[in-house]
Amino acid sequence: MSGILVVLEIAKGKIVGQSKEAITVAKTIAEQRGGEVQGVLLGHNIGSLAEEAIKYGLKKVYKLSLIHISEPTRPLYISYAVFCL
Repeated sequence: MSGILVVLEIAKGKIVGQSKEAITVAKTIAEQRGGEVQGVLLGHNIGSLAEEAIKYGLKKVYKLSLIHISEPTRPLYISYAVFCL
């Protein structure tokens, strides 16, 4: 069994239409391959959005809260973000 993970985009506190369309496409593919569709939400205070995403047909939604973003201290170094489940 394979699964599909959809990263959900949020704008103005709502899941945007393109994410809903991606869920629909992912569900079609998952049905053909015998898998399930899960989602990822990135942000703060997103609990109600996770419940909304489940209503669109996701089996599970992972909520990631941003807790730290670094600034590059030297040219060409990679900055990073830390998320908490």
